[in-house]
Parts: sequence; C-alpha cells; structure tokens
Amino acid sequence: MAVTAVWMGIYFARVGLNAASQAAGVVGAFIGLAGLAVAVYGAMAAKTEPREPGPPQRSGTGDVVTNTVSKTTNNGTIIQGGRIGPAEPPAGDS
Repeated sequence: MAVTAVWMGIYFARVGLNAASQAAGVVGAFIGLAGLAVAVYGAMAAKTEPREPGPPQRSGTGDVVTNTVSKTTNNGTIIQGGRIGPAEPPAGDS
C-alpha cells in the first residue's frame, strides 16, 4: 500500500496533475468494464449451474424444536414449519 502511494506521488510529480487525471480516467474506465464483465459472468453462472441438494433431514433424532410467536399483533397468516413437504416415515418403519 505504501509502495503504491509513493509510486503514485512520483508519477504525479513527473507527468503533472492533468496528465495523471486523464490516465486515471482511462484506467478507471477499464477497471469498471472489467468489474461489469465479472458481475455479468457471475450472474449468468449462478443461473446456469445446477445446485446440489442439501444433506437429507433425519427424523426421530430426539431433537425438539419449539416455535413460538408471542406479544405481537398479526394481521395475516403465520406459518412455521421445520419441514415443508411430504412426511417421511421414521427410519426402520417401511
């Protein structure tokens, strides 16, 4: 970081502030274009890459989950669920 600051100070002193400002504008434009390209690539890759499913949920592990809503005024539906989807029989029951 300090080396870059020293290098920039020497560069500004040699070429003058006008030329340095023009060079910074050109460099900034190229950096902006590179950032835009990386952002577009990332957005496209996120849409096209298949996602791996998460680890399977085990039922009957002895864990207890308690969902509570208190001291609130609600004007709509509250849905709480640890698992959304068809129920699976416990391991060993088939």
